[in-house]
Amino acid sequence: MKKAFVAKNRKKRWLYKIAFFIFLIYLSLVVTFNMLLKTSIKDFFDDEKISKDLLEFATNGKSILSLDLLNPKDMLKAGLNYALDIKGTPTKTDELELVKNHENDPVPRVYIYNSHDSETYDNVLLESYNIKYSVKMASYILSERLKDLGIPSYVEAEKMTDWLRQNGLNYNSSYKASRYYLEKRLAEYPSIELIVDLHRDAVNASVSRTQIDGKNYARIMFVVGTDYNYFESNSKLAEDINSKIDKRLSRGISRKSGAGVNGVYNQDVFNKALLIEVGGVENTIEDVSNTLGVIAKSIFEVIGG
Repeated sequence: MKKAFVAKNRKKRWLYKIAFFIFLIYLSLVVTFNMLLKTSIKDFFDDEKISKDLLEFATNGKSILSLDLLNPKDMLKAGLNYALDIKGTPTKTDELELVKNHENDPVPRVYIYNSHDSETYDNVLLESYNIKYSVKMASYILSERLKDLGIPSYVEAEKMTDWLRQNGLNYNSSYKASRYYLEKRLAEYPSIELIVDLHRDAVNASVSRTQIDGKNYARIMFVVGTDYNYFESNSKLAEDINSKIDKRLSRGISRKSGAGVNGVYNQDVFNKALLIEVGGVENTIEDVSNTLGVIAKSIFEVIGG
């Protein structure tokens, strides 16, 4: 009886030891992947701030080591081939090249920013790099499309969540953060003629995606606050831009006012302000990119080249 009891205890101890060693191995892999991810993104973009932002967007800042220790699937997201080919060059998609090579124009006509800059699109991750495409990426794409049409722009690189954290505020105060940078850029760049706040809606693909001539597009909706004195000018601007867009692509204009809604969206700061919901949670960056080309062309037709 005593021997059986001792044998059982020994077996338990061995099981505990094995479990402990498996956990240590798993933890070391998480740490290793995390370090490699940070290093490679930083080397690739050669810009510490953009690298930091993209890394945080990739991981949603939700877990201790940038990966969810309680979710083994995150290890697969990081990618074993990532660890096996540390020296390898990341896949340089067109979208990532836009971020890497982007330069704000010293005399911008359009200011592009994201009040909710952590909104992301369909969970299409870069192979081995766990980067989620976000509305911030969409801002860079729109900037490039405008540049192709001869319209210089400025994309806000500052992170709204950083400002909120520094000022002891939460996500609900995001428009206070974006207002701070909006007013700052308008003072710095008197050449600005139009401001665009890009968002992603929470709707699914049945509402947010359409196909035109065999290409997928992210459908858009304009949001206009009416709880300020000269909302008519911003409402007319949204109507003018919307009139240039294929009806299959547009979800129209939503005018917001009254109790329980924002009703302003910082549009009281400037008389040519757009808030555009581009796509939804199930749209890919390709859908969004196709749509941003249409938006850029519509802006060009309204404000001129």
